[in-house]
Amino acid sequence: MEMLISIGDRLREERERLGLNQTDFAALAEKAGVQGTTRQSQSNYEKGKQMPGAPYLAAIAIAGADVQFVLTGVRSANLKAVLAGTSAQGEGSPDEDELSPREAALVDNYRAADEESKKALEKTSGARAQHSITGVMTGVMAMGEAAMLGRRKRKAG
Repeated sequence: MEMLISIGDRLREERERLGLNQTDFAALAEKAGVQGTTRQSQSNYEKGKQMPGAPYLAAIAIAGADVQFVLTGVRSANLKAVLAGTSAQGEGSPDEDELSPREAALVDNYRAADEESKKALEKTSGARAQHSITGVMTGVMAMGEAAMLGRRKRKAG
């Protein structure tokens, strides 16, 4: 049941990040062909009473929601680049003053973390910047653990 509540909390966070109320967010899925999506079903998803299905998640992803974040608590590093048809590794690179989707995801995760998790992220990123990265999963797992620690502390506090 804790997983449903966490998914609901993150779903609400994404809806609010996009600046939509429950009725308008549900309407996005309904317009995309996910029948029966209403403000009440949106409320049930956010309260953890129901689990959203794949068609609903696909519809909100197209509307700009970070579904990876909703499901795992870890921001998608290059969701915007994938939807735009570019990669985060050079093609369609932003100007120097603009954050890439990967950089923006890191900043979002950092800002959402509590102080202890921020220190863990800083320590991890500093160490990884000084040594060659031997595996992508090591960094992803460290960020995921830090994000989960921060969420547990916020729920407990």
